[in-house]
Amino acid sequence: MDIVIIMVSLITLFLLGISLISLSLGIVDAAMVFTLLQSETLNATKPKIIIALIGLLLIIFCVRYVYAMLCRREKSIVFESAQGNVSITLYAVEDMLKRMLEERKGIVHIRLKVRSHKRGISVTIRGNLTNEVNLIEFKKDVLEDVKDKLRHLLGEEKETKVDIQIGKIVVAGKKKIEERDPEVPFRNYF
Repeated sequence: MDIVIIMVSLITLFLLGISLISLSLGIVDAAMVFTLLQSETLNATKPKIIIALIGLLLIIFCVRYVYAMLCRREKSIVFESAQGNVSITLYAVEDMLKRMLEERKGIVHIRLKVRSHKRGISVTIRGNLTNEVNLIEFKKDVLEDVKDKLRHLLGEEKETKVDIQIGKIVVAGKKKIEERDPEVPFRNYF
């Protein structure tokens, strides 16, 4: 829904910009625009509704833009103390957790997303399992490891929510996960 609102608002603003440029360059006569606005066609219901909807879309776009500016995602975690402030970026936390999970056997192709909220931190872990394991035990182990690492790094008791999403379970004898380098386009033309 957000993409639709943004696209419609951008198209409307683009058309408004083109109209203003054409008015300033004399391509469209201002008197013609005013007579069109005052004509009998504008007294019909459809054009009034269309103009009202365009105005509503512009207002929604402005409100959405202001809301996005005010509720921007925090990109770092700041610790304040008497000696000074220390901040750590969420990317550094993601990298540390990814290295910790890559050392663990049984999970590959790990992708992490760490988000900071007012209530605490949420971590989403996506990956593939390389062997059949007890998912309940695996989940408990990973949750404990992630929460311990975050507690050790951040030091304070923040609410930590960890989501684990397993994409595939690949058994070693049945199917092998291949790590291929991405192919370079047009590599055979030289």
